[in-house]
Amino acid sequence: MVQRPNGRRPLQDQRGHRYQDPRERALRRVAGDNVSDAIVTLLFDPTSSYGLLADKLLDKVPWYRRNNRGHWLCKHLERASEAIDLGTYTSMLGKDLAGLMEQSGLPRFAAQVIAKSAAFGASRAVGAASGLAHVQLGLRLLIPLVCPNFDTCPAQATSCKTLLEPGVEDMLRSAVRPVA
Repeated sequence: MVQRPNGRRPLQDQRGHRYQDPRERALRRVAGDNVSDAIVTLLFDPTSSYGLLADKLLDKVPWYRRNNRGHWLCKHLERASEAIDLGTYTSMLGKDLAGLMEQSGLPRFAAQVIAKSAAFGASRAVGAASGLAHVQLGLRLLIPLVCPNFDTCPAQATSCKTLLEPGVEDMLRSAVRPVA
């Protein structure tokens, strides 16, 4: 029996069959044919960095949340991914810039067009330079790994939409570490 590096769930049972996590079965049921099998298999690969991180997260859940933790951690991961989403702040920045430009005497339509363009450009530049998109993607990929019941998860739609984004499979492939 091949064990995980941290001694948790086995990679295979005694007959050599690959262990399938109940969360993996739930994600396959929910996502159906929309998400490729390769992505789901890579996400739930026991040697993946995401799997190990999910195990550490679950170990650190406060004791009063462990018995009946529900979707507490799922909700927090989703909120954290939304909080670092630059699109959240683009409209706020655009409104502030438009207000400043209108106060300086620029016509309203011109101020709005320039402000929205500047806010969009600034958010793209910050996002590309900071790598926040990868952090956001990582937080959303952790949700199906830590969710106790993905069938009823409030963050289910966000997670499934993330699995459909381009580049997810490559990111998951780079996170799998070979077992020694």
